[in-house]
Formats: sequence, C-alpha cells, structure tokens
Amino acid sequence: MNHRNEVFFALVTGSIVLIDQFFKSVVEKSILLHQEIARLGNIFSVTYSKNIGASFGILQGKTTFLIWFSVLVLIGMVWYLRKTPAKMVPFAALIAGGAVSNLIDRVNLGYVVDYVNFWYVPTFNVADLAITVGTVGVGYWLYFKKV
Repeated sequence: MNHRNEVFFALVTGSIVLIDQFFKSVVEKSILLHQEIARLGNIFSVTYSKNIGASFGILQGKTTFLIWFSVLVLIGMVWYLRKTPAKMVPFAALIAGGAVSNLIDRVNLGYVVDYVNFWYVPTFNVADLAITVGTVGVGYWLYFKKV
C-alpha cells in the first residue's frame, strides 16, 4: 500500500470512529435507555440500546471474545494492507473504522451503544453499518473481480 492509500485509509477509518462515537455520545446523553425518538412510521426510529453482542445483535454476552477477535482482526488487517490492492482500501477502512469504534465501547463500557432502529433489523449503529458495507465490498471484489 502506498502513502496515498495509507492516508486515505487513516482518514476513512478515523472518520467512521469520530462519526459513530459522536452519535453514541449524543444518544447516551439525550435519550433514556430503550427510549424511541424520531420515528418514521414502522420503518425507522432512533432508539438507545446497549448491545452486549456483536453487529446486529449476534454473539450476545461474548464481550471478552469480541474484544480479542476485534484486536486480532485489526492486527490482521494492518498486516494484510501491505499487499492490498488499492480498490480494496476503502472497504478495509470501513471495516477498521467500525471495528475500532465498537472496540472503544466494549473496552470502556462493556457493551456497544446502538441507536439505529430500521424496520425489523435489530438496532445497530454507524460502526455496524460500516463493517457490513465494508465486508460486502470486500466480498464483491474477491468474488467478482478476482482480486
């Protein structure tokens, strides 16, 4: 990975962390636990919840495992980024940003703050969304582009 890609990776990763941590802070200070605001019919609402699992509510109660898993994934990504094609860097940065933001919560709080409630999907946050989009992007490139 060249210097330009490293800077781009750091900016995207940092942006995801800052945006997600900002929204989490606002939600924690402004909304009671399980309170729902800004409802848009049955499609969307902002709801404060504490997730002791992984993205979209999986692996409930496995906080220690998720902390170590996140650390190992981030170490693996840093190692792998040296060989990553430039087209994969944005997706890797999304995954890293989401992983770091949720890791901050797990280490500091023992849970992850979730606040986006969309239709019938379990409550999630910007970090979960970044991880999901990044993973789909990596999968797309690996499967269809044969990177």
